[in-house]
Amino acid sequence: MKRILLLVFLFWGLPNPVIFAQNCQTAASIPASHKKLGGGSATVHYDGTTTVKGGQSVYVKIKNENALGVSYTLTISLNATPEVPNCTYKALLPPRASAILFGSLFADPPIGWKVTVGVGEESDAGVLTYEIYSASK
Repeated sequence: MKRILLLVFLFWGLPNPVIFAQNCQTAASIPASHKKLGGGSATVHYDGTTTVKGGQSVYVKIKNENALGVSYTLTISLNATPEVPNCTYKALLPPRASAILFGSLFADPPIGWKVTVGVGEESDAGVLTYEIYSASK
């Protein structure tokens, strides 16, 4: 009986649907069919946030502009109210290195994406730049 009540609560008792965020995936390159749709920068005291409309996947290329390694966080969300997280990723980026990550969603394009890049708590200083790519519709 407790299990049935728990299932009823989970499916009908929550104001918003339950969404499980997955880790963003890493990639070696950006698909040729994807175009640059935006970009920005992030520092220790300022997260970079950019919204774009694109296809079913969005790729983010993050570059460490520093002579030292910098920790970073990436969040890819649907640009909606309330915000719907698609994936998150935290890592350390070596000096002058780049990383490519992506998130995807099976839905009808164009899809509104919101990308947020921040310098992680482990770093006292740093500047990150990022570019966003997707199949534009």
